[in-house]
Amino acid sequence: MPKSFMSLADLLRLPTAVEPPEDPLVDAYRRWGIGRGDLEGRAIAKKVTRIWAEWSVPDRYALLHIAERIAEAERLKAAWNPKVTRAAYRRLAGLAVDSARLADSLRLAFPPPWQGNAAEVGRLAADLAAFAHAVLRSTFPDHSIATGVAAEMIERHRTSGKARVPWELLRDLAWLASGKMYEVSERTIRRYSDRRLAKMPTDEIWRKHWPLLRRTGALGRQTSRDAFEALAKTYLARPRP
Repeated sequence: MPKSFMSLADLLRLPTAVEPPEDPLVDAYRRWGIGRGDLEGRAIAKKVTRIWAEWSVPDRYALLHIAERIAEAERLKAAWNPKVTRAAYRRLAGLAVDSARLADSLRLAFPPPWQGNAAEVGRLAADLAAFAHAVLRSTFPDHSIATGVAAEMIERHRTSGKARVPWELLRDLAWLASGKMYEVSERTIRRYSDRRLAKMPTDEIWRKHWPLLRRTGALGRQTSRDAFEALAKTYLARPRP
């Protein structure tokens, strides 16, 4: 290890007036609010510096970023209440399917190009299709997306051939990155290597009507979906008893 490199374990033993060269772990601990006097943080820092002694700097950053994505996914999962939100997700997905079906029917009854008197029909079909596809995007909750991102990063790290994934250490780092709020098992951490997104209450609806959504996808590109997506997310985030 080059002498210019200083680990967090070393930094914790230095006077505060000394400014060592930047260390990815020092930077991460600063973001996570882990102070110099944190005994658990110190112990984990020692394990980190021992395990990644021969790692490249990009691999070190990659490990810390994976830990942060897992912490984010665990935080979002803790806030997710499937019993309360399942009905809202399924109702909105049902409205989306109805909109896509009507857009498809208009396309068949009044085939494009929509010009002259048919221009309004074209705009209506486009808006209906845009609403359907905006809802499709909005029904993938943030925790599902965060899980997918973490899995993607783990897979990239595993296939790089440069450094193995230290599962136990990754568990400890994710715990620190969550502000010590979400302690998960090593088994749970390993499950993040599964790249599938979490199962959602709308999966069956989207799977059943996927051909319809594909047919109407081109229609929806004629109009902005941003407003519909924001509306759908507001509906799904609405507090429910």
